[in-house]
Amino acid sequence: MGTAAEAQPGTWIAVGVLVGLALALLVGVLVGGVLRGCRAARAQRAPAPAVEPPPAPATGFAVDDLPGFLDRPPGSDGDRGTPPVTGRAPVADAPRTGSTAAASPAPRRDDAPPGRGGTVGLTASAVLLVAAVLVAFAGGSSVTSPVADASVPTPAGGTPTPAPTPAAPAADADTPAGALALTSVPLADSGVAATATFQGLVLEQRAVGLTVTYPGVSVTTDGRRSLAHVRLPTWNCLTPEPPADPTQANCVPTPTEYADLADPGLQVSRDGDRVELTGRFATYTRPNGTAPVYTGRTYQLAAAFTPDGPVRDGAAPATGVVRIGLDLAPAVAEPGVNRLQHP
Repeated sequence: MGTAAEAQPGTWIAVGVLVGLALALLVGVLVGGVLRGCRAARAQRAPAPAVEPPPAPATGFAVDDLPGFLDRPPGSDGDRGTPPVTGRAPVADAPRTGSTAAASPAPRRDDAPPGRGGTVGLTASAVLLVAAVLVAFAGGSSVTSPVADASVPTPAGGTPTPAPTPAAPAADADTPAGALALTSVPLADSGVAATATFQGLVLEQRAVGLTVTYPGVSVTTDGRRSLAHVRLPTWNCLTPEPPADPTQANCVPTPTEYADLADPGLQVSRDGDRVELTGRFATYTRPNGTAPVYTGRTYQLAAAFTPDGPVRDGAAPATGVVRIGLDLAPAVAEPGVNRLQHP
């Protein structure tokens, strides 16, 4: 089985491109920051240019005409002549600067803040890294594990087929349904065989009514090996208790279930002529035209058989009781059906 990298090469190419772009942006931001730092350091070491003080503003008037006014008042004859020279040199107007204070020098570009270029670069790098992580996660999650590929094959149509769930319990997975149905244990010299049919008991409680059964149980044992067979004809009834005759109580029949169990799962004990058995029985059905199939249901069953008359020709009538779960039922009173057989 290939790895995830071999299964999705395009995913990792996209991840590599995104990571490369993010690293390139980070390197550009770092180089820009180093260059700005160097320019700022050089600006701090350079001497500041001398600033010339502004010229002092001129005081008074450029021409003082007060003496001429006193010597030649308006309307006098002397006003028509050439005005005498006063001896004062005209004062040139002071250059206008527009402001009496010196203009402050403009700030240097090196002292200016770095602006938004570094922030945008860092943000873009972070976005690219996050995108690379998301692409890698999405590509990895779309790859199935080798175990899943081996257990759940995908057909040609592309729709995954769910893994089959075994209907039989784990303990009976190695025994096909119905494989022991026609077998028995030879009785030898000290063996015994018991067979009985029992009255109705509740198999399952439904929301409306009951599912009842009338079990038939048989067992053969030679004292060392044992094998039991169970037959469970089932009916759905709308009665509070299992009826004596389901056909007369308008019960609806359902498929009969069967079960076979051998040791060590089957426990058989004998006390004289009394035979007892217990075990967990996995049931199966026998659909028409197909092989037996497990139902997936397992019942804890116990049964006891006791003689109900003298032994004649190696066989004696029997009676007994069966228990499935917590419900008990006695054997039916039918001569020839319930019996104990000796070798």
